[in-house]
Amino acid sequence: MGKKGFKRPQDMTRIYKINTLNVKDLDFKLNNYVENGLAEKSGDTYSINLSQMDVQKLLGKGEIRKKVNISVKTASEKAIEKVKAAGGKVVLIESQ
Repeated sequence: MGKKGFKRPQDMTRIYKINTLNVKDLDFKLNNYVENGLAEKSGDTYSINLSQMDVQKLLGKGEIRKKVNISVKTASEKAIEKVKAAGGKVVLIESQ
């Protein structure tokens, strides 16, 4: 008897990996990012560049309660809506 099932050919496998971050994780870790110098806080508004942290995409799982200005390569529509609802903004930057 032969093998059972299907094995994807090697040239078809994904050769890239996209690092993602959910808005709930960002909300939870934002104060740690400020302490480590990865984010800035002025008044009640936070500013963070996720590309410097090697995060390519912001996802919309969870809730965000802090006002955050985010720079990232890509973001889901839900993530952008949730950040805007919290009073922040998402700036999509060009990939280099």
